[in-house]
Amino acid sequence: MGIHEIYIRIWTVAFVGCMVLADAASAEESARDGVIRKSGNLRVPDHDAGDVAFLMRQPWNQKNNHRKSYYPAIFIFGDSLSDVGNNNNLITTAKATRLPYGRDFPGAKPTGRFSNGLIGPDFLAEYVGLPTPPPYLSAGNNILQGVCFASASSGILNSSGNVFGEHLPLAKQVTYFANVRQALQAMLGEKGTKNLLGKSLFYFNVGSNDYVTNYFLTNGQVPSLLQTQYTPSQFEDLLLSNLVLRIEELYAMGARKMAVVGLSVLGCLPAQRLIRKGSPTTCVESINEIVRSYNIALLNRIHSLQAAHPDAVFTYLDTYRFIDSVIRQPSAYGFENVLAGCCGSGRFHGLPTCSIPGLYKVCEDASKYLFWDFVHPTSKIDKLVIAKFWTGSYPDAIPYNLRELALVP
Repeated sequence: MGIHEIYIRIWTVAFVGCMVLADAASAEESARDGVIRKSGNLRVPDHDAGDVAFLMRQPWNQKNNHRKSYYPAIFIFGDSLSDVGNNNNLITTAKATRLPYGRDFPGAKPTGRFSNGLIGPDFLAEYVGLPTPPPYLSAGNNILQGVCFASASSGILNSSGNVFGEHLPLAKQVTYFANVRQALQAMLGEKGTKNLLGKSLFYFNVGSNDYVTNYFLTNGQVPSLLQTQYTPSQFEDLLLSNLVLRIEELYAMGARKMAVVGLSVLGCLPAQRLIRKGSPTTCVESINEIVRSYNIALLNRIHSLQAAHPDAVFTYLDTYRFIDSVIRQPSAYGFENVLAGCCGSGRFHGLPTCSIPGLYKVCEDASKYLFWDFVHPTSKIDKLVIAKFWTGSYPDAIPYNLRELALVP
């Protein structure tokens, strides 16, 4: 058995074991952890931290949808950063259906969102003036104002996330969108469907799992299977070629306003820092270097898509620079801990044990944390990021922020 197979089996056993333990015990149990770690030895920020008050000013209120919406519908593609419940309907260990997930969500209940509360699509929908798009697997005919296809553990490649069980890779999400388009045609006719899709927002936040649960699956000392097959540059090209292919498929089905989110600081994730034995105050720079290269190449691909399709509008949304700024200057944004998860166990709370009774600790105030668990952000940082996407300017949004994109003819 190869070493990469051993690592895959270890991860599989760990996650399946967690699910068995979770099913055998109460999901209501919680604990508190007051451990706070300060960040240090990091670069001077690129962002002006003084805008945090403005970014937090907009409240989330799904009832405030009487105003005219900026887009008629929102279609979301991605992974657990955007999954609002699709994985609830799949056989997978990648589920967020037990407390403390959702403890700060309206009603204080888990919904399948990998967060303490609301996530990106919720905040985005509020800005747009629409309800949060329903998860495709339980949407039924509720599709006129958009659908969320995002699935936890999924990636651009079909193989990414297989260690967790069933998921909807990007290719499957696009296939499901074709089903939605067909249903829309039955409701609105071809002309009505074309008009709706041409004005709707197509939002992509995908690619993290292709690295975290695939390319960077091992501890860095032994290469993963994909690392033996592809150099970082070759793997980057593989991902982007597949991503562009899916975007082209959506364009052919009528998508005309598309926003693509770059990767965040994957080298700062508690799980990666635990696996690679990172220091208490710094991130794994070798991973972040690869992420920065990917983001630059992604922006170039978006420029190429725009040149190839002048009747559509594409924009790039940068999350890396803002999160990096928060990590380097946490107090300016109201954070106290930016390198460990609020919920979990192990060093940096980098183990995926949040919601497993008896195996996790959880902080008292998630708003002081950047990370909620081993890889996912807290609701607070999601709100800040979406505010940047909505009102930000270069280099947070290139060439348009999401509000400007809506107003482009």
